[in-house]
Amino acid sequence: MDSLPAELKLQIVSYLDGDAPSVQNFTGEPSVENWAHCKHQPLKSLSLVSRKWRIAVFPSLFRNIRLNLDSMGPPLLISDDPLYSLRLEGFSAFPPTPVLQNRITSLFVYATATNEWVTQIDSLVDFWGAILPLMPHLQRIVILANPEAIGNLIDIHIVLHDSWAFDMPLQAIMLEQAPGSEYDTFMDLPDDRRFPRTMCRNGVLDPRKWTNISINEGSSLKAYSTYEYFHKTPPSISRGLKEYFRVTPLFQTLTHITFVAIFPLPDAVERFVARFAKLRLVVQSLTVQLAPLYASRLLEDPERVGTAQLSDCWSELGESYRSLGEEIPQQAARKGSRLRLFRCLDWGLYEGFQEELSLSLGGPLAIYGWETAGDGIWRRPVEADSETGSASDGTDAGFDISDWEDEAMDAFGDH
Repeated sequence: MDSLPAELKLQIVSYLDGDAPSVQNFTGEPSVENWAHCKHQPLKSLSLVSRKWRIAVFPSLFRNIRLNLDSMGPPLLISDDPLYSLRLEGFSAFPPTPVLQNRITSLFVYATATNEWVTQIDSLVDFWGAILPLMPHLQRIVILANPEAIGNLIDIHIVLHDSWAFDMPLQAIMLEQAPGSEYDTFMDLPDDRRFPRTMCRNGVLDPRKWTNISINEGSSLKAYSTYEYFHKTPPSISRGLKEYFRVTPLFQTLTHITFVAIFPLPDAVERFVARFAKLRLVVQSLTVQLAPLYASRLLEDPERVGTAQLSDCWSELGESYRSLGEEIPQQAARKGSRLRLFRCLDWGLYEGFQEELSLSLGGPLAIYGWETAGDGIWRRPVEADSETGSASDGTDAGFDISDWEDEAMDAFGDH
């Protein structure tokens, strides 16, 4: 195999080079075991075959890295140099060279415990300020932690007073930047797209021009075992983000949203739709998954199901999809909307629920002229884009700051 041309070696490597487990398993229930560890590591194995193969594999070996905050201490001041004045205990030696720094495109940060420093916002500002400059070509960050820690890690407020009623030990958020993005940071935006620096906060949401946000809020199944579960408020990343969007330019660059949860309460879904579907000036596609993956066998676990009536769970899930089916096409039909793609990842997972999805989503979307583009995928036709005055080619025609301000207040002011 050593005699193969370099081009063929690289082609072989490309077939073995996949996304990190945290990305592959993002639509499953948040889990350190499934997200932080990979059972099969073909690239590492191939790199041990010979020196020539290691040279071929090396550019891909350090593309995905992970940080376990449970084993790390807070950022420490070690220098007067403002760029390199911080180090992270346990991370100061990696990545050691610019060669490795430039290879990193995906970062997975996770914590199962709540370290004292993770609850201190000033330390977290230092945390992101310490590691992000070390990864100039980073295109994706996945953060997995308990609701309190994840709120502090991304600098948002998450309501926790009813958290006891929900089985949500871990939640996750994934931030992605389009490859080859023209601008690396918000401060690099052109003058007509730039916000005053005072509007930019110091969390991880600001430093890069993120285009995709994916949220996994975990399971609400336990809540269905409690009295008057419909009055409970789950720990919610999307709810916390609503305040963030009021004061950050993240709104300008966001084009794709994914929301994953397991049997969320209908009220939570309605609020999610109100917060995000109305961002029609920029958001182009919305993806949702509200049922557990069939392979998880969650509904066959008596301990997890508890005293919950599964008929209630499915009934409330149907109500959630009816809300989506009504709200999405209405928002997309409004003037200036760029929302033109909707994906339902629950499509085809449960045979008994398929008819409900067809009625709740397929019918209302068809009435508004949306076309089926695959299983669980609907696309708004191009002629509908021209009727509402929106750009169908991904451009931001007609966008200005006043539009953003009006739309932000419309989307978040009453929710």
